[in-house]
Amino acid sequence: MDQPYVVTTLKRGEPLRERYTGSGGYGAHDPKEYVDFINSLFESIQEGTLPYGEYKVSGYAEFHPIFADTQGGQTANYLQMKADIEFVMRGNKE
Repeated sequence: MDQPYVVTTLKRGEPLRERYTGSGGYGAHDPKEYVDFINSLFESIQEGTLPYGEYKVSGYAEFHPIFADTQGGQTANYLQMKADIEFVMRGNKE
């Protein structure tokens, strides 16, 4: 996801959470099953959930933290983080 350079102060022990807003789409040649899933995905996201099914989410972040040095200036260290999470969304009857 391309975003402008955003500065955020992270605090130890306090997670940074963002609501999933969805992305993607479909084309005229995509199978009906895929189009139906994407439409149900967009509808579910509006309700704050996801359609039932199995998901694998990959996340990637780049950090450019800024630390004050002893001379009153700033130094930067570059960090990268990647994680994969798998989960299942089930209905009440399952």
